[in-house]
Amino acid sequence: MNADQNIIKRNKLPIELVFISYTLILLLCIFALFPVYGLFAWLVAIPILLLTFVLGIVAIVKNRIVNGIFIILLSVIGAPIFIIIAPILSTGHEVLANLEKEVNRVQKNLNVKKGKATAGDNSRASTSAKKSKRDTSKFHWDAKNGNIDAVKKYLESKGDINKKNHLGETPLHFAAAGGNKEIVELLINGGAAVDEVSDIGNTPLDLAIAMNGLSDNKEVIEFLFKIGARQNKIPF
Repeated sequence: MNADQNIIKRNKLPIELVFISYTLILLLCIFALFPVYGLFAWLVAIPILLLTFVLGIVAIVKNRIVNGIFIILLSVIGAPIFIIIAPILSTGHEVLANLEKEVNRVQKNLNVKKGKATAGDNSRASTSAKKSKRDTSKFHWDAKNGNIDAVKKYLESKGDINKKNHLGETPLHFAAAGGNKEIVELLINGGAAVDEVSDIGNTPLDLAIAMNGLSDNKEVIEFLFKIGARQNKIPF
């Protein structure tokens, strides 16, 4: 019996060759993961697969039946299938990685543009607010509110008596709208344009008439008519 076992043992394929077969198939599969090699991968794979297939047959003949069958299956089915799909898997990961990079890039660009747009809007809003505040000057409000001393001081400084705000209204428009006859006379005597038309089509007389009731503008209206002030064709 021992003699028979020794004969079988001597007839078995050396286990080293079995390991070599598995190692070759494994290396081949790893090599296939690099799609850059393309056709060259198959030129390398075919001889190796043939070699491992032969080793599988030899393993069966040499009483390593299970390993032999497994090696043959890997050589004929497993490894070729893996070699076919490996580039797809590898490329797929690359595509996903590139897609993620592209999404991140687009998102970053959108965030940058959004940030610039928001900053631009805030800047325009701030500029507009500053412009409105600047153009409707203290001189305008002094004229409207009857602050005669401040108006006289401004006239003495030789400032622009027809200074306009963002609506194209002069201090005379404000004084007429506020019903301040003394300041209206002071401004006109100082050279204010009596019939200056604002950007929305109103002369000082138009505003005096329109605001009559909110303030007592009767004296201002009568004075403006007396000196020949006109209403614009476009009503308030």
